[in-house]
Parts: sequence; C-alpha cells; structure tokens
Amino acid sequence: MINNLFAILGALAAVGCASSGPLNSINDREFETKVISRGNNFPPFRFDDIHAGKVLVLTKEGITESEIREHKFADGAEGAPALDALFQHGFLIRDDSGSLQPTAAVMTIAEVSKHMPVDGGVVEKTKEAILSYAPRAFEAVASLDGFSHLHREQYDLFLLSNGLLDNFQIGNVEAQVIESERPERAGGNYYLSIQEKDPASPYEAFGIYGNNTANYGRYIFGVYGNQRNSQTNFHRMREKLFPNGASIDDDALAARRHNLVQALGKVWFGEETSEETLQILTALGYVTESGALSIPVLTTANYPAFSAVVNEFTPTLAGILREHMPALRSVYAGSPYANEISFEEYFMWWFHLYYSAVTDALVEEGEIHIPAQGVSTYLMIP
Repeated sequence: MINNLFAILGALAAVGCASSGPLNSINDREFETKVISRGNNFPPFRFDDIHAGKVLVLTKEGITESEIREHKFADGAEGAPALDALFQHGFLIRDDSGSLQPTAAVMTIAEVSKHMPVDGGVVEKTKEAILSYAPRAFEAVASLDGFSHLHREQYDLFLLSNGLLDNFQIGNVEAQVIESERPERAGGNYYLSIQEKDPASPYEAFGIYGNNTANYGRYIFGVYGNQRNSQTNFHRMREKLFPNGASIDDDALAARRHNLVQALGKVWFGEETSEETLQILTALGYVTESGALSIPVLTTANYPAFSAVVNEFTPTLAGILREHMPALRSVYAGSPYANEISFEEYFMWWFHLYYSAVTDALVEEGEIHIPAQGVSTYLMIP
C-alpha cells in the first residue's frame, strides 16, 4: 500500500538523532538533496559528492565547526571541503553569535514532524475539491490527442497529481499564492533542501512526489512519482534496456536510452522501428502488444488544452492555500526555519509535503492508480 505521510512522520519523529549523537550517527542516516528549479538554475556543485547535505544537518544539530572539519564520513571524506564550499557559495553563514546557520531548508525527520505539519483537514478539503473537479478534468483530457489512446488509469497519477498539484501547477501557486520569485543563491534562482529519508522505506524522503526528466534529441522523457530512485526509473535502468539483460558501459547505455526514446517518437508518429526495439519498449510497459504507445504524450498542439485544465483548478487550490496561510505563518514564526529561510521557501517545501499527502489520499480513495513500475512515465514533444 502506498505510504502515508502522516504515518511516516509519526513513526519516525524520534529517529532524527540517534542516542549516540548526531556526529556519530550521521553516517547511518540517509539524506536526499532536492532542488526546485527551471532551466540551468542549480547549485554550483553536487552536494552528495562531498557530503555537503550531511554537513548542513550537523550544523543544524549543534555540531561545532571544528568537530565537522575533523569528522570523516563512511567513505573517508573529511568535512572540511564541504564546509568550505558551503561557506564560499553562501549556503552556510555565521550568525551574530558566531554559530553556524544553514541558508537552505534542512528537513530532518524530527524537524519536519514538529515544524512543517501537514494538517489533515486541509488535505481532506483538497482531496474533496479534486474529486469534485476530476470528472470534468478527465473528460477534457481524454479527448486530447496524446491521451485519447489511453485508459484513465494510465494517466490519473500524471493528471491529478503532477498536473493539478505539482509540476504544471507550481508556477501558478508561486505567482498567485506566495507572489514571490524563487530566491537567488549561488548563481541561480532555486529552492534547495536537504531531506532525511527513512532508510527502510522504498519511497523518497517524506514520500514526496516529483519529476525526473531528461532531453533526448527533440524529445523530453519524464517519470513522475515518489520512487524515482528505483530501477523502474528509465533514467536509472541499465540491464532492462538491452534484450539480453547484459550490463553495458556508460557510453553504450546513453546511446541506448537515446535510441529508445527516438523509437517511442517513431511509434507516436506512425513510423517503423525495429522489432527488437519494440520488444524492449513493450517489456518496459511503454508500448502495447499491438504496437501502440501506453504512456501519455504532451505536445505543442495539446499542451494549451492540458494547461487550461490545470489552470481551471488553480483558483480552488489557491483559495484553500490562502485560507491556511495564517496558521502556517504562525508555525513558521515559532520554528528554527524562521532564522534560516524565508517564509516563501518554507511554504514551497511544505507545499510538497502537502500535495504528496493529498496524492496519497487520492490513491487510498482509488482515484489515482500507481503504475506497476511505481512511477508514471510520459513523453513530451516540444
């Protein structure tokens, strides 16, 4: 059964700091670096490569600079390079007392449980609003070229979660609810968070749903869900992309991914592709036995109509969020986040917890079906 955000937060609230202390337990904890951005707006270095995320966690949990500099992570890397990079690019500062202070959202299990609560009443209200709007949304989308070849169970996760709540809606929420641009930091404009993950869970940190896309020539291939780190994610697969299941070197793997996405485009446009390629795409669940696509396709032609379906729901969603804003501001003001990030950034990370909880509620309602792969896969043709 799909994970429930409230159950995770309640069951794991005490896990954040093991009894041995944060410095000694940090190697046993798992974290994910998440960025909300458009285009080339990303941090100037990979946080995970130098344990920068874990260093931010340690600063949040009261470990001194000297202790962090001398600490060695499980792979032998020291804390000093990460500290220096974080200082250099402004992700870490010293406050007036000289204490270390992150300038990104450090979302440990304990902190989120206490300081980013998702109100069950707000989730229920949003779920009911989506259930009310869903028949109209499905009727409109089902007639679009790119969706009309599918059953609604093949794209309900994409439409109701990714469409009405997440990727296709987030710009509206920023413009109409928080009325704020993404913060400028380290050469770009983006939100940044370090999120603690339950190591026993198959889902991403806090069960948050999100997108993972990549460009393959003229096509954009994407997956959506909260299991993007699994081998069911096209961008992470290796053996499944080859007919004999052999593990291939990285260059061959990149070429194979590119060719498979090009083949999906050929299927969409009714062009011929090899039988071997069709067999792979069928085994992956992207093409039916009869040779038709089994994933949604967003194109330049159908995007305006799809976007109109999303935008029609925006006033309802924005109204729910604005109504909840005073309560959320009060929680923020009494939290450590008030000294580290703006309310707008706090809100956007809370928003991800919230819409993921709504998505889970819709799954439990039977309105959303999680594909066998665990993620929703789609093709975009700009």
